[in-house]
Amino acid sequence: MLARVRSTFEERSETEDFATRLLAWAGAYAILFVGGAHILICGEHFLVATYLGLAFVANFLGSLVVAASLFLGGRTWAWLLGDLVAGGALVGFMVSRTIGLPDAPEFVGQWFNIAGLLTLGFDGLFIALSLLALTPQGRAVVEMQQKRIEQEQEAEQKQPLEQPLLGAPLRAPGPIEREMSELRRRMSPDLS
Repeated sequence: MLARVRSTFEERSETEDFATRLLAWAGAYAILFVGGAHILICGEHFLVATYLGLAFVANFLGSLVVAASLFLGGRTWAWLLGDLVAGGALVGFMVSRTIGLPDAPEFVGQWFNIAGLLTLGFDGLFIALSLLALTPQGRAVVEMQQKRIEQEQEAEQKQPLEQPLLGAPLRAPGPIEREMSELRRRMSPDLS
């Protein structure tokens, strides 16, 4: 089985580009943070209402499935399932803070919960990344970045070894560089 996973990973590596893999990995990490935050605080939610604790555990398990799928390939269904997990957490947080959930009225008005706000941030991040992965406009942005990466790699390969690998050729110093040079020149006697 390990050989099959390794061959699948190698095949995927050859067919996918760097920008798409980076997007999938960023999404996997974002959804793992969402699930990790929920599993860390599920105990206190079991004490409030059993269904809340179970929802937090389900969020964690769903985030594990999404993250594993994104790590191994970044399929469309994984992004959609991740949107369901992250969007469900986002909607649940909003509902619990506004009108309240059944058997859990104590969360109403508690907007400044650090774990909740952190999770909201990662929910939003994952949803934004999924928009890049799923929408035509997002795919165009990712493809544009991939073309830029490929152009930079080609320029590095064509560049002679004597030139620095910084990319752009050195330019004449601007006003800020001249001022910094003047400051260093004035300060050097004081430092020695």
